[in-house]
Amino acid sequence: MKAVPFCLVFVKPQKALAEVSRNTGIPVDRLTVGNQATLADTDIKRFKVIDSEDNTYSIFLDAAGNPVSEEVVNQITEAFHNKGFVGKLEVALNDLLKQGSNKPIRVIISLKDKEPMTPSRGRTPVERQANLNKLRDRYAAIEQPIVALLKANGQEVIYQSPFAPIVGASVSPQFTTNQSYCLRCNKSNRISSSWDKFS
Repeated sequence: MKAVPFCLVFVKPQKALAEVSRNTGIPVDRLTVGNQATLADTDIKRFKVIDSEDNTYSIFLDAAGNPVSEEVVNQITEAFHNKGFVGKLEVALNDLLKQGSNKPIRVIISLKDKEPMTPSRGRTPVERQANLNKLRDRYAAIEQPIVALLKANGQEVIYQSPFAPIVGASVSPQFTTNQSYCLRCNKSNRISSSWDKFS
């Protein structure tokens, strides 16, 4: 019998349901898979499982259907997020700063949200909208300090995301090198127009 190629191995959602049932004691017939996604460029899949009372559980399984520990998932996630960065600066931004230009640079500032993201829970559109409004308020509060800092230092704020703690700005190279935020360079001149449709 030939071995199945690695890329063709699929984890069945039933394995995720069985694992959550084993961990929680909730019968499998009271659980459903809300969604699933592959973790970075690995064979690990994350399953979001929802019980009959709308409680959500996350489970990570490898290609064989075995549970993957939170520690391993965190290590993979951290390595993925650090890929392409020199300290807090994206490689492209770091290279641009080395050129010594004084022209403003368009950057994306990614801010950390210390609270875990909650899915849009609720059975009705009104409940889901209320949860979405809470998320938007939380992201605005997270973005506010960097927006104030940018404005106080004469930098241009281009965009504030209502969907994630992200701020777009046009900043001087000196400002960029002095900040402890995770900055990403965007060389595209279309950044403003592409962001306009989200505002």
